[in-house]
Amino acid sequence: MPRPAAAHDPSSQTYVEHACSGVICGVDADSLFTTCFRDFGTWGHWVGDEAQFTLLSGSGREVGAVRCVDFAPDKRLHEQLLALDDVARVTTYAGINYGTGADIPPSANPFPGAFVDYVSSISVEPVTVCEGDSPCAFMRWSGSLWTEPASDKVMKETLNDFYSRNIRKLQERYRREQ
Repeated sequence: MPRPAAAHDPSSQTYVEHACSGVICGVDADSLFTTCFRDFGTWGHWVGDEAQFTLLSGSGREVGAVRCVDFAPDKRLHEQLLALDDVARVTTYAGINYGTGADIPPSANPFPGAFVDYVSSISVEPVTVCEGDSPCAFMRWSGSLWTEPASDKVMKETLNDFYSRNIRKLQERYRREQ
């Protein structure tokens, strides 16, 4: 699937990237990937009230699917599934808001800085040495985007907060289910 056309301006924007990772105990890697990340349209069942996910086109289980993520009234973004690898347990998606034909004005950006050409990947791997008898999985959530130079630190913090908060939600969910 080709990436949407680039909308960033390297002369006035700066590149930001960040990754968070964690061990999720109480679930094996295949189950974690299948239950939480395999269907691009159903992430809301584990993200909770922080954001509402609505599938706009395609099946959430096929590359090219588009979803709307609503964070608050008039604060939303569209994301497109770019890659889905069941064997490697990797999902890659992109924000398609600005300059890519999505009918969302820049004022709908839910973040404190510009959120341009966002690309994110989630990977899930088995943890082969764990304490106790419970299965565990290692997940890594990474993303990159372009933003104005004055917002680079706050946007890196925003990615960190969103990724780490949701990794903790998964840790708590599977800890309760043990």
